[in-house]
Order: sequence, then C-alpha cells, then structure tokens
Amino acid sequence: AVNFGPGSFGEAVLRDHADLVDFFPVHTYPVVGSDPVEVAFEKLATLGTQVEEVRATMRRVAPARAATIPITYTEWNGGTHQGAGDLTSALWSCLWIGELFRHGIESANEWDALSQGDGGYNWITGSVKAWRRSQYWAFWLWSKRMGDTLLSATVTGGPLLSVVATRGPDEVEVMLVNRDRDRPVRAHVRLPGFAAGTRGRVTTLSPREYLWDDAANHPRWSREPDTAELAAGETFDVTVPPYSVVVAA
Repeated sequence: AVNFGPGSFGEAVLRDHADLVDFFPVHTYPVVGSDPVEVAFEKLATLGTQVEEVRATMRRVAPARAATIPITYTEWNGGTHQGAGDLTSALWSCLWIGELFRHGIESANEWDALSQGDGGYNWITGSVKAWRRSQYWAFWLWSKRMGDTLLSATVTGGPLLSVVATRGPDEVEVMLVNRDRDRPVRAHVRLPGFAAGTRGRVTTLSPREYLWDDAANHPRWSREPDTAELAAGETFDVTVPPYSVVVAA
C-alpha cells in the first residue's frame, strides 16, 4: 500500500511510471478500538472520500491512465476488537463491502476474519483450531446470498436501518442491516420493475448465530446464518431482528 496526494510516493509513481502501474493499493483501518459504535458506523463514509482522493490524484498526475487503473484495498478492517462480543464487526463489514462495491473497487483484502484464540491479528497456521470471527459471516453472506450487480435501493424507518440490494442471474437480493440493539424492524420490500416469483428465502445472521466469549478468548458459538422460506413477490414483508442482518431473495 502507498500514500497518495500531493508530494506522496504514490503521486511520484503515477507521474513518472504510470505505464507500469497495474493497480493502486490502499491500506486502511478507519475504526479504532476507542471509537463508540455509532462513530464506527459513521466512518463507513470515509471509503468514498478515500476513493475520490485517489482518483483525483490519478486525474491530476496521470490523466491518460486515470480511467483504467483499478483501485484495490490491500488491507482493511472495521475494528476487530470493537464490539467483539457481538455482531458489530459483522454488521459494519456487511455495509463496508457494499461501499466497496458501490465505489467500483477492484478487490479488497480483509484482516482478519479468523482467530486462533489470541483475539485476532494473527496468521492461521498449523493444526490449531481457527475460530470464525463475526466478520467472517459478512463475507459468507456476500459470497453465498448476494449477487454480482449492485442496484439502487432506498430505505425508510430511521437511521439505524440500512439496505444494500443486488441482482443475480435469476433473482434480486435485498440485504437489510438493523443496528437497533433492542427492537426488531418489520421491513416492507418493494421490487418495482422486476419479475418476482412468489417464493423466496430469507437468511438471518443474528446473536443466535454468534457470540464471542471474552473469558475464553474465542466464540461461544459461531455458526452458519439461518435460512428459511419466504413468501415473496413484487412486494413482501421481512422482519430484521435486533442488531442483525438479513438477506431476502
């Protein structure tokens, strides 16, 4: 990863050797352990700012390549230890991946989704059991339940409810993230312009699926999100449990 902006190493490489650049690497840890949870979620917006700063540098010093050099996040994390006992990292990572998608990032490498009981920040080696941290399940949801084409989506119901929508080969996927720790949300989904079937599925990642044990330094439980049938259509309702994420498709 390199710095970017006026006078930086990244700027010098782009200015003098843009023809040799395959991609522009960014390394970021926007959340620190002392950040309150609400501040951590506010920092999701920093990704768009970073991406625009990099692209502005490209346009300024290497305009001929600015539109063709992809941006990749060589390392990122949303605060491994912040909210480690609950799903904070998973909810944050679900939305961060959506932001990576929305801003056209070529690839991104997260550190770290697995642990060997040391609280994180380690390489997984040998035969020691590797525990799946909560952010692992964010990747599981995106790889197994979301599509490859990002769709425009809006949501109402307060500042603690977020939505990301995608389209796969034969379905639309709607990810709903509820950051309210106390109350479930009943969401009414509308899919205008899509030929929707009458049956679908809803996949839920909730505290029933994940709990980190600080005393033992590993999850008390960390299991695959629950999947159930869903009565779907062009409009349908889905319940998002407190501090959870669901994907309806």
